[in-house]
Amino acid sequence: MQTLLLFTAFLLGVTKLLDCLSTWQKLRHSNEETNGLFSHLMQRQGVGPAILLNFLLAMLIIIVFYYALLQQTLLMQWLSLPLIALVILVQAAVAHANATGQYNLITRHLRKMYVVIWKRH
Repeated sequence: MQTLLLFTAFLLGVTKLLDCLSTWQKLRHSNEETNGLFSHLMQRQGVGPAILLNFLLAMLIIIVFYYALLQQTLLMQWLSLPLIALVILVQAAVAHANATGQYNLITRHLRKMYVVIWKRH
């Protein structure tokens, strides 16, 4: 099980890296970012620094999450795998959409979700 968890941690890190790199290549200005919170951070810190901060924060979360997960029972570790797979899938879909310039099934739904959330604020 530890090998499987380490592999998924690796995939989370790689897909987050691809997400960040493709975002960095795609965006020229913070107003192009659909995530309102991240767009605000980009306006304050600049696109590059905000993307780097996002990546570093994600790596910290992954490390803490996996450290805690390795302390859990085998059942809890197995139960966490679908959520981990979903995050990997979403990050890969975002990276793909950024790289191709084409929305896909996942990114279309994310965009709609962001519009609903950020219209309230």
